[in-house]
Amino acid sequence: MIEKENGVLVISCDSCSAQDESETDDWKDAWSSWKEEGWRSFKNGEDEWEHSCPACFEEWKKNR
Repeated sequence: MIEKENGVLVISCDSCSAQDESETDDWKDAWSSWKEEGWRSFKNGEDEWEHSCPACFEEWKKNR
């Protein structure tokens, strides 16, 4: 989930409690930074967006 909190964007992993706060309220800039850090987003089986922190994404890749 991505939400705006205190004037900046915050991403939360849908698999664990990991969060990361951006330094901006601009979605494109925030997502670009998060993607460089290893965050990923994908549509689940219900066609809804989910977000994965770098650790959960690596674990998912191992178990695939």
